Amino acid sequence: MRNLTAGEITSAVERLQEGVRSQQGPLVWVDFAGVGEASANWAHVTTAARTIVGRELAQQVKVTSIAPQAWVKSLMKPNSWLPDHLMFSLHGANLAQRRAVIPRADDPSTVLPLWAALADMRPVVLNYVLCEHNTRPEDEAALTGLLAPYAGRFLILRLSSFNPVPDSPLRPSTREEEFIAALTRDLDGWTVSHHLSHGRETAAACGQLRAHILDLPTLTKRPGL
Repeated sequence: MRNLTAGEITSAVERLQEGVRSQQGPLVWVDFAGVGEASANWAHVTTAARTIVGRELAQQVKVTSIAPQAWVKSLMKPNSWLPDHLMFSLHGANLAQRRAVIPRADDPSTVLPLWAALADMRPVVLNYVLCEHNTRPEDEAALTGLLAPYAGRFLILRLSSFNPVPDSPLRPSTREEEFIAALTRDLDGWTVSHHLSHGRETAAACGQLRAHILDLPTLTKRPGL
């Protein structure tokens, strides 16, 4: 509904870690992810992250983002604060595919060189959600060709099963196994993993959770499609 302030973020982590600490010790890391975009609220995210680590509420901070090129460039400036780990949402081998999931996303061929440069500074995972529109046989070759020059630069390529959300134009892939096998076989120098979200069984995926909690209008067309 709106961006959280640094104080609200820190307070939420503080309340959570109190329960976790009593059961299993301090939080290992906090991941800025889910509904919303960390780079769009970066001043509050960085303030909260510094406080969380400084007060030892968690040992490390991870940020998940669509990683727009202007934001990535700002991270590479001298003295810029960087999280311990990053995960960037790819979701397509070309601009049309990527914008089907992220309507205002940059062209993959434009941002990948910047992402790789940042990956030399911090570990970066590439996340690719598996949908009907981006797991066809021709997409296997396109994604392999796009990523082949970056072998060894990123931590892993994480292929994530899509959780169906009511009224979404996106559909889960019927070719998950074939697509995963092809990328694992053909991407030399890459570690490829498959993330099957528990959201399918528990209705706890970000989009599902948001739809159940908030009274959202039915979507007839996604912006940018």
